[in-house]
Amino acid sequence: PAAGHRELRQALALWDGTALAGLPGPYAERERDRLGELRVTAREDLFDFALRLGRHADTVAELRAFAAEHPLRERAQGLLMQALHRGGRQAEALAVYAETRRILAGGLGVEPGPELAALHTT
Repeated sequence: PAAGHRELRQALALWDGTALAGLPGPYAERERDRLGELRVTAREDLFDFALRLGRHADTVAELRAFAAEHPLRERAQGLLMQALHRGGRQAEALAVYAETRRILAGGLGVEPGPELAALHTT
């Protein structure tokens, strides 16, 4: 986890702006979307490594902002729940689950997936 955290942090520090910004066309748009998705996943992985290293207190603020930017990403919400729970903030972790469930059910008509639901019950 320490090596993964260090390498991802260094790699993400190299990211600047929107990939392929200014390039027109459907291929560039698809690549922008793909690279953007990879960046978001890398940030989730970075948060996961931080939590594995016991850095939940240092991670909560940034993770809360990230989860707010991506309210439909269950992994982001689950990572925030874990960070809050490990920091002794169970009520806040449960509130994150309740809000995520409300957004998913109200906006998409779906319930949280099994991984997020399992976090809720543990």
